[in-house]
Amino acid sequence: MRDARSFWTGVAGGAAAAALAVGGVLGSATAQADVSQAPRVIAGPVSGGGGGSQAKCPAGTKVINGGWKANTFQHATGGTIYDAVVFSRPLEDGSGWEARELKGKVQAFAVCVNE
Repeated sequence: MRDARSFWTGVAGGAAAAALAVGGVLGSATAQADVSQAPRVIAGPVSGGGGGSQAKCPAGTKVINGGWKANTFQHATGGTIYDAVVFSRPLEDGSGWEARELKGKVQAFAVCVNE
């Protein structure tokens, strides 16, 4: 989380860059981003209860990060949670991400970039 000082510094810095760009100082020096090189987030299927999910990167890409979303968490009588994500990790061959939940349903996500 940012503190107020860094937030205002960011706003002031952004305003100065915008003013330079409008004035033409940065206009000719800026480059277009190559969208084909942008990371892609791939969602795996939602697992069954107590199962795992894998998010596989498309051909020609590799995983650089990933995560999970718990779609359900099992609760005991009285509301105490007795569930957990057992693992969230890259696939051994670098082709995606996997996650597994102890009792509930989980969905894996992979952040993929071109190889």
